[in-house]
Amino acid sequence: MRTSAGSSCSDLNVQLFGESRLSDMARHWRFAIVGVGVVGEWHVRVLSRMENATLAAVCDVNPAQPAKAFEKNKITGVPVYTDIHEMLRKEQIDVVTVATPSGDHFTPATVAMEAGKHTFTEVPAATTVEGCHRLVGTSERTGRHCVIMENCCYFRNAMMVLNMVRHGLFGEMLHGEAGYQHYRIAQNVFDDHGNLLWCGEEEARRNGNLYPTHAVGPVGQWLNINRGDRFDYLVSVSGKSRGLNLYAAEHFGPDHPLTRREYALGDINTTLIKTVNGCTITLYHDTQAPRPYDLIYRAQGTKGLYMGTLDKIFIQGRSKGDTWETLEGYSEFEHPLWKALATRAEGTGHGGADFIMLQRLIRCFQTGTYPDMDVYDAADWSVIAPLSEQSVAQRGRSVD
Repeated sequence: MRTSAGSSCSDLNVQLFGESRLSDMARHWRFAIVGVGVVGEWHVRVLSRMENATLAAVCDVNPAQPAKAFEKNKITGVPVYTDIHEMLRKEQIDVVTVATPSGDHFTPATVAMEAGKHTFTEVPAATTVEGCHRLVGTSERTGRHCVIMENCCYFRNAMMVLNMVRHGLFGEMLHGEAGYQHYRIAQNVFDDHGNLLWCGEEEARRNGNLYPTHAVGPVGQWLNINRGDRFDYLVSVSGKSRGLNLYAAEHFGPDHPLTRREYALGDINTTLIKTVNGCTITLYHDTQAPRPYDLIYRAQGTKGLYMGTLDKIFIQGRSKGDTWETLEGYSEFEHPLWKALATRAEGTGHGGADFIMLQRLIRCFQTGTYPDMDVYDAADWSVIAPLSEQSVAQRGRSVD
């Protein structure tokens, strides 16, 4: 599952992205946003709260979208473009945030890097194996960062667990488990008029873990992926597909074409990953069967584990007997970022994680600190989707 040009990211960080290339404490970082729909509007809103960044321009094929975002957030004077090349040619920009529809983050990200701009990309960074390789190659060749904006890595509990891992609380790490488990048919698959949305078209033709990064991002950081360990191979299986047909029958009638249509995506996909150092990861994709939202987030080592579904922890020698504890008793492991920024992050989305992520990444660029998530993470987390499809199609065979 190696997506770099043959070396781990730890071998390449200093060569490609030395501190002198990023360090600039004196100025604001000038951002452009490509794609100003629902997700892009969020980026407009969060950027407007940053003290160390400026929104310099936006680009969207539909100029009405930026207009709505600006009106909602009381922003004026920001140039609007419909062509990314024109925007990059005319405007002074440091970082391009890619928030286009999730089927094609790869194209604007590579265009921006080729123009000498660092890139923040929404998830997934690419949807094909070739696209992941090309992202890495473009970043290495241009010396520009491609940072995957996986906000789940900045959830308060995820960062607290990461701090515990770094302090050795769990002992040697053994296993991680997570899943994108979110009943999203009404929002993502069908519109109110009985048509398939873009995600619905994807689920009609693809079968695998189609949206892995929310799950694997925090787990990958806990297990030190690309910073001492790396993914080795995966196996993936999907169950039967029922949820989309049942939803269509209930909302559009038993004889509607979407009710009778065959959908490739199984309601529940399970993917297992083995790492080079012997850790295991279980990932789920579960979006078509009615259920509450749950990312699981299990971190387990030789001395204990954290279970995100319960939001409880057990540590051998500290927990009493075999009883779960709440995180309240482990407040000394609150991550320093949350200690410093929790108040400012209130009301910015996803419990404050959105603000903290962007604030942290901008600060990394200002100080020359290597970012928490890089192009290798972007590729390795995103490539799980197409590789899982390959495994599913081969009856669960392992894929490197």
